[in-house]
Amino acid sequence: MVQSNPAVAAMLAQSVLKTFKRITNVLADIIATLPGFEPNVRLFRESEKLKARPRSLCDTYVDFLINARSFLLRNSMLNWVFSLWHASQFATAEQRIKQLNKVFEDEIRLSTCESTVAGVTKLLDNTSSMPAPTSQKTAVTLSRNNKFSGLASRLKGLDAAIGPQAAQPVKSQLQDEQPSSRQQSCCLYGIGWSGKTTRALEYIHRHQNCFHHFF
Repeated sequence: MVQSNPAVAAMLAQSVLKTFKRITNVLADIIATLPGFEPNVRLFRESEKLKARPRSLCDTYVDFLINARSFLLRNSMLNWVFSLWHASQFATAEQRIKQLNKVFEDEIRLSTCESTVAGVTKLLDNTSSMPAPTSQKTAVTLSRNNKFSGLASRLKGLDAAIGPQAAQPVKSQLQDEQPSSRQQSCCLYGIGWSGKTTRALEYIHRHQNCFHHFF
């Protein structure tokens, strides 16, 4: 029948090639998927669930291979014509691969979260709080000039404008519950080498609890 009808021969050849291609594609998908499991299994060696997924994928590979071999060893060409491998065999294997991939990815995320929480918990358990510092801290990195002298009147002027006593909130005459506004910064200007930086630095070191920045 096949020899006398080229159309039937072409249809049969096309069906056979299509079946071979689908078998090859499924086996290639399984082979390509399996190596991706290995690094994560090594990373989370204690997780039995993760180890079970590659084994399940190997079982799927073996089962599919056995079924494919059984189909290909049928000794009658008539079986190829009337009993080509049912599409459900491919659908089952492909669905199994996708399912194992999804479950494996979900378990990887869960294992990552569990490991992170365990690591943070262990770190917190081994961490002790430091006592509060007794000395004042400042953002000024320049050291204090221990030989500073003079310019007392200039420092008093700064005190009057932004000193600690000026920083105390004063009740408003109009609204007792609202503190009055106060000056919290100032700008020193003058000719070069007139002592602006020296005065500002000395003043900040004297009142570190009030002023922390120097520009």
